[in-house]
Amino acid sequence: PGTVTEDTLLPARDSNYLASLASDKTGWSLAWADLSTGLVAAQSGVQQVDLVNAIVQVQPRELIGVADVLTALAQHGVLGDITLTAQPAQRFQPQHGEQRLRQLYKVHNTD
Repeated sequence: PGTVTEDTLLPARDSNYLASLASDKTGWSLAWADLSTGLVAAQSGVQQVDLVNAIVQVQPRELIGVADVLTALAQHGVLGDITLTAQPAQRFQPQHGEQRLRQLYKVHNTD
């Protein structure tokens, strides 16, 4: 949505991570990618008490998540100038991700 991908608009010496946050019964998952270098990483099973620290360590330029979660994180006041981008909750459901992968790669299943 508001992600800057033009190299000339991004700080050249800094990582420019785009991060996404989701949760399930095992905890929180944080995935991040630097579109300019191709680096992709993820961390799963993050407990709620460690969530802010995990995000601060990655130092993303933008964090994508569900609106109420992003609002709660912003209230901590430690996220600095990270751009917060809210997306509908259904986008973070495993079924939605699997459906998008099948459509993208034109396959019937992801096995």
